[in-house]
Amino acid sequence: TNGIISKNEKIFPLGGISNSIDIMTNEQGYHPIFMRDKFGFRNPSEIYEKKIDVMLIGDSFAEGVAVNYEDTIQGNLLKNNLNTISLGSGGNGPLVELATLIEYGKYFKPDNVIWFYFENDIKDLENGLQSDILKKYLFKENFSQNLVNKQNIIDELLIAKSLDYVNNYKNYLNDNIHNKYQLIKILKLYNIRKLLDINANSKIKKENIIEQKKYRELFFKIINKAYIEVNNWGGNFYFVYLPDFINYDKNAYPLTHRIEILDFLNNNKKFKFIDIHDELMIKLDNPKKLFPFEIRGHFNATENKKISEIII
Repeated sequence: TNGIISKNEKIFPLGGISNSIDIMTNEQGYHPIFMRDKFGFRNPSEIYEKKIDVMLIGDSFAEGVAVNYEDTIQGNLLKNNLNTISLGSGGNGPLVELATLIEYGKYFKPDNVIWFYFENDIKDLENGLQSDILKKYLFKENFSQNLVNKQNIIDELLIAKSLDYVNNYKNYLNDNIHNKYQLIKILKLYNIRKLLDINANSKIKKENIIEQKKYRELFFKIINKAYIEVNNWGGNFYFVYLPDFINYDKNAYPLTHRIEILDFLNNNKKFKFIDIHDELMIKLDNPKKLFPFEIRGHFNATENKKISEIII
């Protein structure tokens, strides 16, 4: 939440371990394997040798989780002679994305920045606000951790934390804590009591609506600051709305804040934006075909290609 202590300072890393091999989750029937670049993101390191045409900012969808590199959005843009880097990473929320833009975008000054918004981003913003370091990117002028020049320190910190995590997880499995916890939940009828507590659920829902409005307003501030940052170095800022699978699943309830997001963008004429729901999904007989095995997950290779064509 608040970074990793390194000597006399705290560092909040935004990328992974540089030049490390990563194995992704299996959603499409295979595990994508790739090497991270010199800043710990999912790009070929040689991509930095030329002027950056396009920079992608976002979460796992911008990173291209679950598909091979050539089938990611950045891979498709690269095939179309747009030198593209993705600074997306799984679990990112709007504050982390703003921080990433400030730390790396201002350094490379790409001609175009594409900010991907996915429908869990407002919830991720709630998590990001727990961090004093991340909040400085929004509320403090010219704040930076100078991460571009600290990759060696970042690597050391993340490797040490990774080893700690592995050892703690081994102890967790050996002590069988997980099974004990699940047994306690069963004995206390946890899930049944949760379902039966209708009044509590209604109260939580009402509180969530108020909280969501607060987070949306903060989100608009973040987007506005991101636009200003890009505009200051003469770049073009694009906002891309990515819809969730649940919008096309008859057994699920679509999220409702899409209209507020698009109203904000429409009312602020300075923003260039692409709504993938309107541009792509509603034109298809079965939008679920663009998700792995027609179930909820990350976009498959076909959808990434189609999104890339719309962007181009």
